[in-house]
Amino acid sequence: ALMKVLFYSLLAFLLVNSSCTGTQAHTHTTIKDLDEAMIDLRAYQEALGEHIKSGNLKDADWLYTGMDSVLQVLSNTFPTHRKLKKPFKEYVEVKLQKPLALIGTAIEKNDSSLALEQYRILVRRCNSCHKDLEIDKQVWE
Repeated sequence: ALMKVLFYSLLAFLLVNSSCTGTQAHTHTTIKDLDEAMIDLRAYQEALGEHIKSGNLKDADWLYTGMDSVLQVLSNTFPTHRKLKKPFKEYVEVKLQKPLALIGTAIEKNDSSLALEQYRILVRRCNSCHKDLEIDKQVWE
């Protein structure tokens, strides 16, 4: 389990650092398609969950920030997609905004219980969206 956490932490670190270099670091776009970008999001989500479950909210904080940043980039980049019925941003606002905000609040307050509760809600909402859009991928808690 520790190796998995370290792997995802390193992966997330590399993703953040590589996205912060170059001339387009602040344009909020990606050259990846939505499926590829969701793989990045999955790395953050799984590592965030591992840190929350272990009570390591200090490290969960930067993963939360990275995950939120990826969601912002995806929201700005994908107003349409072959499977989306509306812009990605609307799915984030309706399904993810509240649990994400509460995860951030829980991390600030060092409240592992609230963070874990909201993380589980976040995962369920991600999965409900995947199911609604007939995406054959499941977000694991």
